[in-house]
Amino acid sequence: MVQRRSRLESVGIKVVAKQKEQPEITFFMLAYNGERYIDATIKSVLQQSETSWQFVICNNGSTDGTDKICKRYAKKDHRIVYFANAENMKTNEGISYPERAFWPTFEGKYIAMLDSDDLLDKNFARLMLKAAKTAQADMVVCGCYMFEDGSGRIISQRIPPFIQTDDMQAIGSKFPELYGPLRTIWGKIFRRDFFEQYYNFAWLKPQWMHNGMDTFTVLGYLEKCTTFVSIDKPLYQYRMRQDSLFFATKVDPTRIKAGEVLYQRGLHCIEQLSIASEENKNYLQSVYWGHMADLLRLLPKASQMSQEDKLHFIETILQQEHLAQLFAAEQNFAVMAQAINDVLQTIISEDSYSSSYLYRLIYGHKQCQNEQHLLSFSIFLSALCDSENPYRWGSFYLKEPWARLSKGEQHFLQLSSAEQVKWLQRPLELRHYLAQYADENYLQQQKAQLFNALEQHDITQAIDNLNRIAAENPLDREGLYFRILLAYQTNDMAYAQMLADTAILFWSDDEDIQIICQELKDVANDSATPKI
Repeated sequence: MVQRRSRLESVGIKVVAKQKEQPEITFFMLAYNGERYIDATIKSVLQQSETSWQFVICNNGSTDGTDKICKRYAKKDHRIVYFANAENMKTNEGISYPERAFWPTFEGKYIAMLDSDDLLDKNFARLMLKAAKTAQADMVVCGCYMFEDGSGRIISQRIPPFIQTDDMQAIGSKFPELYGPLRTIWGKIFRRDFFEQYYNFAWLKPQWMHNGMDTFTVLGYLEKCTTFVSIDKPLYQYRMRQDSLFFATKVDPTRIKAGEVLYQRGLHCIEQLSIASEENKNYLQSVYWGHMADLLRLLPKASQMSQEDKLHFIETILQQEHLAQLFAAEQNFAVMAQAINDVLQTIISEDSYSSSYLYRLIYGHKQCQNEQHLLSFSIFLSALCDSENPYRWGSFYLKEPWARLSKGEQHFLQLSSAEQVKWLQRPLELRHYLAQYADENYLQQQKAQLFNALEQHDITQAIDNLNRIAAENPLDREGLYFRILLAYQTNDMAYAQMLADTAILFWSDDEDIQIICQELKDVANDSATPKI
């Protein structure tokens, strides 16, 4: 079939097909089960006062109406590029986010990301592009405000200082003010060639890292910037939802490690930009502390985590070497200690024992002024000696006054902090250290009376003898064993298990104690009667 020539061609004028104009900016968005909010988000892009844009939407295996909504808009507007993956965060070809091949080609001169439940100010693109072009910036950052889902009430805002510079050292004094707005990948635009050139450096974080990725990425890009702009206007609107991380019912332990990664990423960034002042280093430390404190505050309401899970989570935080090093700074320590203690008070239940050393730590300290509680200090020491507590969290309580201590315990408290730590690292030797101050003849006398009272089933006399033994040497082998047995017989299971854990730690060289105490713990866990 012969094609008809156009009227212009028939008179000798050559017609050249009009090439597609490059958009000024590409927006890109990930979506997963966002049918409640994505309509409003898409409209906030369509309503931009800047009309030269491309909008790339990736639907990641949504099972709600997200696909239908996105397809409807893509059919209406050719500037929307829509694609869908069967599996969340993985292309149908098996490429995982955030590998660069996960995304299609971006056509815009600049790149911007937004979340599928957030909103853009109608002048976001126009003002951000104007700032970028004026300064020929690699990256432009704007402010945002957080609004409450449902009511629309503004809860808070992050507004950066105004900066326009091709000397990155100029941001040094403003880095603490700038850091908040830098923590998210949204609320920014990047020059496309800059975005692509440093994509792998900025985006390819540790594989296990699921939280904090935005901050990791933006700090990576900031480190490579040569020209930078920040606008002191809230042009991005972040929706605070009840199902967001702020209201988590379960807290992922990898978020602890992520805090350390982000801290190190921040340090590397300011060093590379030659803005690593003491003020900026201290600020990054405060962010690190704040991150840990925020995680702790989530625990009491984490309904899908057991007491054991929550205590293990706190243990993991306290096992971070860098965190332990920062405890040396008194202002940091006070904040963290208060946050941990507040959370522990809400988590630990006296009638639901946990083998975590934190249980013994809190229990022992609570009883420190109890004249009748002769074993509280030894229980407390067992928490400090525990292998799960490598940095001796809680040793600061040793400076407080303790009631009714044995002579050995009194001598221990008179040691310097450095000497105390040395003993705490060697629990068997600490047991011998405490025992050397006890009157062995007196102990043998009390034990003989104890055995006689037990044969006569005189529980009152047996308790009196056990108290006398504990006052002389709280870690005495027979004294601990019969105290545990008595606790079982009186159905005080939590106390019995706590004493068993104490005995297991300080008598790890005694096979009989190990076997007996472990059997007693197993029996308590099975809610059965001990076979003794």
